[in-house]
Parts: sequence; C-alpha cells; structure tokens
Amino acid sequence: MNAPGTLHHVREPEGELLRVARALFEPKTHASILPILRQACPLAPKLGESAMRVLKDVLGKGLVRLLARASATPRLRTTVAQTGSELARPPKLEVSASSFELLRWMVARPLVSTAQEHRLELTSPLTFADQLLFALAFDALDAARLGGILRTQLGERVLACPYLWLLTPDLGPVTHVPSAESFAGLAEEEGADALWLSSGLITPRQLRVERAKAIDADVERLERISLAHAAVLERATAAIVASRRLHALTFLFEVEAALIPNAEVPFEARALVRTNFPSGLSLSQRERIRRAGSASHRALGAVAVLRERLRSIGFVDDEYDEAQRLQRFLEPWDEGRFARAADVVRISEGLDVSDVPAMPDVTESEEAT
Repeated sequence: MNAPGTLHHVREPEGELLRVARALFEPKTHASILPILRQACPLAPKLGESAMRVLKDVLGKGLVRLLARASATPRLRTTVAQTGSELARPPKLEVSASSFELLRWMVARPLVSTAQEHRLELTSPLTFADQLLFALAFDALDAARLGGILRTQLGERVLACPYLWLLTPDLGPVTHVPSAESFAGLAEEEGADALWLSSGLITPRQLRVERAKAIDADVERLERISLAHAAVLERATAAIVASRRLHALTFLFEVEAALIPNAEVPFEARALVRTNFPSGLSLSQRERIRRAGSASHRALGAVAVLRERLRSIGFVDDEYDEAQRLQRFLEPWDEGRFARAADVVRISEGLDVSDVPAMPDVTESEEAT
C-alpha cells in the first residue's frame, strides 16, 4: 500500500500542477516552474483522488507555515500586552474550489501574452485562504513578468476581495476597487484579527508599492497603481478606525515606521513627495498622482484624528476603559511620526510642481545600468 501523500497514482499533468502549487510557497523555486507556465498541460475535468489528496495536503501545510511566519514578528508578539486583549485566533485556512481553479488556470494553457483570452472563471467566493494563495500566485507570475496576464483575466469574484487588494495593491485600476461598504468585513472581529496576524505578509507588499510609486517611469502604470492604492487604503482605514480595532492596522504602522524616521532623526517631509514625473503627464494627472502618493501618510492621519478623540474621553465617560486600551496600543508608535506624516500630506496637497521639469524617459538599457 502506498504511504499517504505519495505520487504513485498521479498522472503527469497532475504532477505539473502539484509542482506549481509547491513552488508558490517557495519564492526561490519560482524560476523552476516557468517552463510549465509557458506550455499547455491538458488536465482532466477533475483531479484524481490521489492528486487531490496530495494537493490539499500541500496547500494546507503551506498556508499554515506561511501564516505562522507572518505572525512571528516582534511587533505582533507585543501587541497583546499593549492592547490588554487576548491573542486572536488564527483565521480558518480552508481553501475552496477557487484555489483549485486558479492552479488549473495557471497550467492548463500556456501563459505567453496579455492579449490572449484565457478567462479565469471561479465557481465560489474566495475564502481567506484562497486570497492568500492568489497573492502567492501573483508573486510567482510577477517574478516571471506574467502577472499582467492574470490581471487581465480576473472576474468579479476576485476583484471583490478587499483583503486581496491589501496583499496585492496593484491588482487593478481604481475603477475595480471594491466599494467602501465592502471593506466593512475587514473591520469585523474575524477580519481584523486576520489582518493583524498576516501583517507580516501585507507590510512588505505595501512598502514595495510605496517605493515603486516614487520612481516608476511608466505613465500608465504609475497613475493606475497610485490611484487604486490610495482608494484601497482610504476605504480600509476608514472601516477599521470606525470599528476601533486598531490592531488590524499594524501593517500601516509598520509601513510608516519604514518610511518616516522617529523624531530623533532629521527629516524633510518634501523628500517624500514626488515632484519629478515622467513626460506625458498633464498637470492635473501630476496633482492626482502626487496626492495619491501620500496614501499611507493620509491613512495614518485618520488614526491621529481618532487618537485625539480618545485623549478627550474622561474618567467618568462610558468609553474610558476602551479609550485607555487603544491609547496603550498607540503609545509605542512615536508621536513625532504622526506630525511628520501630516506634513507630508499637506505638502502633497499644496505643492506647486508646474515649473518642475518632467523626469527624462528611461529606456530599458538605462535601467539595467
């Protein structure tokens, strides 16, 4: 009898799908699956029993390890003491048919061009675990410069997931960002805890986008990413601040700590506001992009408003205990960063860049050097 998890009864196309699934959890192996992604692997309508058992095992264990690593940051280990609350329970890591359909989509046909019609049709809403897997798929495809193919083939079920937009800030244009009401789920107890526990995954992705916005020379991509990212952060922060589950914004505090030094370090707010834009942008486009470029700092401003409100709650008020708990959570975040973030926002909204020359066009050869 075969031991559980062996591949003895897995057909070759199913084996290729399993290789892709494993590689999603190991960035160093992304290059090894490129040949699979560039060729067709005809799959049966349903995976065999053995292949499905192995796939569920790969996804289940991979997602648990992924979230465990994301939850192990020093900041997360101290949040419980700061808030005076109990440790949040990890979210359910149950994948739906959508994860299997994503993997099938990745291997069934060759991924070679954004012009191809290879629609990703999903039969069920995405779970929290599904959205994590989609984010990993974008990581792998972007590393191979194939992510644009998946972005052009996404359906409404994927684009309607606010959590995935935080994990993959360049998921699509601002017109595809879910409505403000859709972000309310992130502020509910289960959603807020999921954001907190996975902030180790969200923070580096948010930082990559922030830094890319400062140097991107592609006009179309710069405007698309800047506006969509600003809308996502604004809607997510508004929902979370209204719920007062501020631990869900740990990723935002981490991003701001990376972008803005503490009060002991010299700081020039103007340095964080982009003024050199690619040629081809109108003045109104520059203003929109410049304002959107301060999205993280503006989101922190929403927290600062709540912080001032919490400070005004007196001992005899009904909300006093909760206000004290939230202020304990905010204490480690240097107060000077709130002021510095506000300075960046003010400059981004009022700076006149009409006389600033456009950034020279950058060719691929120049980028390589």
